Formats: sequence, structure tokens, C-alpha cells
Amino acid sequence: MTSTTQTEHVTCLGCGCGCDDLTVQVSEGRIVNVTAACPIGRTWLGNGVVPANVLRNGQPSTLSDAIADAARTLTEAAGRCLVYLGTDINSQTQRAALEIADMLRARVETPTSAAAADGLLAAQRRGRAAATLGEIRNRADAILFWGVDPAQRYPRFAAQCGLNVGEMQPTRIVRDRVIIGVGIGSDLTISGADQILTLRPEEEITALSFMRASVLGRSVTA
Repeated sequence: MTSTTQTEHVTCLGCGCGCDDLTVQVSEGRIVNVTAACPIGRTWLGNGVVPANVLRNGQPSTLSDAIADAARTLTEAAGRCLVYLGTDINSQTQRAALEIADMLRARVETPTSAAAADGLLAAQRRGRAAATLGEIRNRADAILFWGVDPAQRYPRFAAQCGLNVGEMQPTRIVRDRVIIGVGIGSDLTISGADQILTLRPEEEITALSFMRASVLGRSVTA
């Protein structure tokens, strides 16, 4: 008889919402059902099994042969290597990768090198504002969606922040909240917003500049 185990309060990292109310059922080492998950979450969790196929030159290979082949290629390219670190690796993996880079006299890059540095400088000079989903739900008087449709990118965001009832329709559950949506070219925005503005991509920077000037109380000219 097959036994099924159930784990509650599972966190999904399929998008930025970080929903932590999922319930996962596992049978025979595979996920067979997930409740409260959106389509993105179901895809992210999958069946819980990590693929174990090892390919070498497009053909099935043993793990030891594949590692030996990779090591030989790296050794031959010592001094001419670039080690590129992904965003979803843990500290132990980073440490091992840096040790390999050191041995190979390689350059190390990450996908956030320049962006992270620019972000840190901006935060030091201008400050940085952030909020939890709970703060948005309970305190926000106005919410602006800029070039993103949460129904597609963050399917459960609207429900978690108290913005929708039924079909993504904004509602005021705390106070007279205003929902503003800005679409940029083919990047749509939230449907049913109180105010919707559609811009061409080349108009985005100009619009942001005008908005900033208006907030600061400065006059603007078209």
C-alpha cells in the first residue's frame, strides 16, 4: 500500500511573493499534489525530483567521466578562463567556485556585479524604501504597478495584498486605496486599476522625470 505524506506551510520561491502557505503531498518520493499554489508555483515545485541525467558532448555519460572531461578542459585553459557565478547558489558552492578560479587564474563575474554596486551606491546616497506584503496590505494608500501585470508575473500578489475579489478587481479593504497601473509598450499592467497609463518605451524616462519633478514641486515643461 502506497503511503502519502503531507507537509504544510511550504514556501514557494517561484516568484517574488514568497508564498508560505502551500501544502505539499509526497508519494513514493515524488510530489503528487500541491494546494494553494499558482501555476508558476506548481511549475517551480514540479514533482520534486532533480534530473540526474549526465550528458557529455550531447551523449549519456557517467558523472566521473564528465567531471574528468571538464577538469581537463579547464586545466588546458588556465589563465584564459572566466568563472561566472549564478544567482541561486549557496555559500559553499561559491567558495568552491572561487577556489577553482584561483587555481586557474580566472576572472570571476556575477550577473549582478555592476547592478549590485550601482544599487548599493544609490541606497547610500539617496536611501532605500521597502515594505513587506503585510505593510502593503494594511497601510498602503496608493499602489503603483509599473510595466508589470501581477496576474501573469505574480499570480497570488493581488490576493495576498487584498487588491482583488474574484477576478483581479481592486477593492478597498483598509481605506480608500488607489491602484495605478502603467503599461510600457508590450509590458501590460494590472487590469481594473483606478488609473491606467500606457506609454511607449521611448516615453518611459521622460514620464519618470516629469513625475519626479512634480513630487518635488518643480515646474515642468513638455
